[in-house]
Amino acid sequence: MTPTQPPAEVAPTPTQPPPVQHATPAPAVGTRTSTEAPADEPVKGDAPPARTGFQLGLRTGVQVPLGEVDKGESMSDSFTPQWPLIADIGVKVLPSLFLGGYLGISVGGAGAQIKKGCDAAGVDCMAVGFRFGIEAQLHLSPEARWDPWIGYGIGYEIAGASGSKNNNKFTAALGGVEFAHLMAGVDYRVNKVVGIGPTADFAIGQYSIASAEVTRNGVTSKFDGDIKDKALHEWLLIGVKVTFFP
Repeated sequence: MTPTQPPAEVAPTPTQPPPVQHATPAPAVGTRTSTEAPADEPVKGDAPPARTGFQLGLRTGVQVPLGEVDKGESMSDSFTPQWPLIADIGVKVLPSLFLGGYLGISVGGAGAQIKKGCDAAGVDCMAVGFRFGIEAQLHLSPEARWDPWIGYGIGYEIAGASGSKNNNKFTAALGGVEFAHLMAGVDYRVNKVVGIGPTADFAIGQYSIASAEVTRNGVTSKFDGDIKDKALHEWLLIGVKVTFFP
């Protein structure tokens, strides 16, 4: 009987260990990867988004008088160039449409005609102007960095001059409707809070009433009345505008 050989032991086939997965370390708290953009900051070079809501503009520059106070008396005879500050206050009801009002004050010198009255009263005079009204502005590129705009307004204007010295006083004032404020400019939208750019304003009006009061050596004389020979006058403003929430 042939002895049975014990079965040969089969060596186990070695298996390859799975590749080691090296875990990527989590970024530290408060850091971001190089491909991330801050959630609350626009990508560099992009303009702020177009917006609606409250807006405030401040315009200033040099304001030149043109036209006539009344027929036969030019504006330059009554006023020298002035330095205005005009506020545009309102709401962007659409990204491209601003509706609101304007309120302005300006200061400058008295022209030769008014200066005669000031000299006769023995005082030095300064000219002052006030204006207020309603307006609309159309913005042509409200989503862009450079936003051209045009505007129209209508309102009322008061202009005059005054001075005092010792007991001597001189006051003169003119008032009338401003039929048109023709405005234009370009806003450079620095960010979502502020914009700045050049502006121009051509205002057309007509004085309808006039008043004057002179006190010299304790004696006062007054004049109030309508202007009979009415004429058109203009103010041309060239300057800069700063816009909040453009």
